[in-house]
Amino acid sequence: MTEIQPPFEAYLGDVPYLFVSYAHADKDSVYPLIDILHNKKVRIWYDEGIPASSNWIEQIADKIIKCSCFLVFITPNVLESDHVRDEISLAKMEKKKMFVIYLKDTKLTPEIKLQFIRIQALFKYRMTEAVFWRKLMNELSEVTSSSSNIAQDLTGIFGPARVKGKTLEKLENSKKKKEQKGL
Repeated sequence: MTEIQPPFEAYLGDVPYLFVSYAHADKDSVYPLIDILHNKKVRIWYDEGIPASSNWIEQIADKIIKCSCFLVFITPNVLESDHVRDEISLAKMEKKKMFVIYLKDTKLTPEIKLQFIRIQALFKYRMTEAVFWRKLMNELSEVTSSSSNIAQDLTGIFGPARVKGKTLEKLENSKKKKEQKGL
């Protein structure tokens, strides 16, 4: 079996960036997703950025402490990863803005459930690609290096998201009109 290679070099600058946490057994699912984010100008640090011969635990802790947002991918493999659980705990202790993406249906341990209290998650495996990317990119605006509306740019890749035959844009406009009318 061929080793899956990191898709890009981790971000090493000083401006806000996204820390990505995942179980290494999920590289085949995670790498394509973070590659899309990277190509859409999201600044990402993941464990590819650990310099050789450095204290890797110290490097990871430092990057979590300095990140502006923390993204964790959840699958059953996370339940077996002490490293991911430690990363989640440190991000919580540091009060980092946290994004949780479930790639597969996963029955969490009580320890991990407790970490995710009051955090809205995205259940990718339950969503269309268009809805998933639009929701995620709207949330990640502070860690992108592009001034364009990335969620709108993704429409060209996945097409407009639809709910009951209406695009999300039409649904949002309808909601705004109702709010303006006081309904």
